[in-house]
Amino acid sequence: PGSPELRAWMRFAPARRFWKLHRVFDGPLPAGAYEMRVALRYPSAAFAGTKGFALSGAGVFGGADASLAYVFLALGAANILLTVAFGTLALFGPEPKKPAVKFTEGRVPRPRPDARAA
Repeated sequence: PGSPELRAWMRFAPARRFWKLHRVFDGPLPAGAYEMRVALRYPSAAFAGTKGFALSGAGVFGGADASLAYVFLALGAANILLTVAFGTLALFGPEPKKPAVKFTEGRVPRPRPDARAA
């Protein structure tokens, strides 16, 4: 339901400077000159924004620059390794030491008045 362009425009942008996807072409573009008219369908003057367009290629991980994808993959791998390490330590590690403080249940006893204070 609704146009994909409007859904892409309404998606939250996490940074002050952002790009919004307008169209995806499935296949190569033939060589030649192209013209694109940018209309005032979504006003940008209220937040001092500008409009323009850029043609970009997409790789396996999304954008043409895959450095952010590699960072996410490295963090995911580190997360898996730490999960396995801490899980192994929790299952097969040493038994925890008993606390040095003795805990009692029920009421806390009141201290006795000192005989010397009287």
